[in-house]
Amino acid sequence: KTFPKLPLVCCHGFYPNVAEMVTVAFRNENVFVSPDMYTFAPGGGLYVEAANSFMRDQFLFGSSFPFRPMRQGVEDFRQLGLSEDALDAALWRNANRLLGLGLGA
Repeated sequence: KTFPKLPLVCCHGFYPNVAEMVTVAFRNENVFVSPDMYTFAPGGGLYVEAANSFMRDQFLFGSSFPFRPMRQGVEDFRQLGLSEDALDAALWRNANRLLGLGLGA
């Protein structure tokens, strides 16, 4: 809590510590989670459950390229069961806000 406004991006979602990572994000709105290919690993459904609720504004798409082909990563991500709002947030809105890109809605 020393730097509560410093954005932290947790690549690979700290897999296999999924529950712990989701808990950290729950308690710290400056923590962003990008589990990339680990979203599809055992226990990865917890990322999706969290992204559909409290973690919607902290969840980031990650392709895990070159370990998975880009097309496969995007297609599989779209099939995770994220709500439309959570999917939109994960695919671009959250990164837009995090990186200050200034992209339109």
